[in-house]
Amino acid sequence: MRVVRVLMPISRTGTLNRSPGGFTLLELIVVVFIISLFLAVVTPSLYPFLEGKAEREPRRVLSVISYIYDSAINTKESLKLKIDFKSRVITYDTPEGERKMKVSTLSSVKIPSHGEVRTGELTLTFGPFGYPEPFEIYFKGNRYLSFNPFSGRVSLLTLAK
Repeated sequence: MRVVRVLMPISRTGTLNRSPGGFTLLELIVVVFIISLFLAVVTPSLYPFLEGKAEREPRRVLSVISYIYDSAINTKESLKLKIDFKSRVITYDTPEGERKMKVSTLSSVKIPSHGEVRTGELTLTFGPFGYPEPFEIYFKGNRYLSFNPFSGRVSLLTLAK
C-alpha cells in the first residue's frame, strides 16, 4: 500500500506562509486604531502647550477674576484687582494674601463709570456682593473678557472683524 501525502494550501494571509515584506490589512487596521486611540487621549492634554500667549493670558485673567469674585462673596470681604497699564501687571488680593501676574497682551479696560482706560492704574474692588458694574478687558489681538455683575459670569469673547 502506498501512502500519499497531500499538503494543505495555506493562504498568504496566514502566519505560516507569509511573505517577509508585507503586512496584512488586519494588522494595518489594528495599528491605525491604536495610534488614533493614543492621539485621542494625549491631544487634549497637550492643548495648553500648543496655544500661544495671546490665548493663555486672557484665560488666566478670566480665572483670576472668577476667583476674586467668588472669594469676595464667600468670605464676605472686599478684595481688590489692580491693573497697572504701564508695567502690564495685574495685582490682586486673595484671602491668603496679595498676588501679581504679568499680562503682556493687556490693551485696555472699559467700565461705564470710567470709560475706556489705557494708561495709569485702575483698581476694581469686589465686595461681599461682587462688583457693581459690568466691565470689559481687552487684549492685543481680537480677544476680550466681559464681566456680568448680575450673574458674576466672566466670558472670553472674540471681536468681530
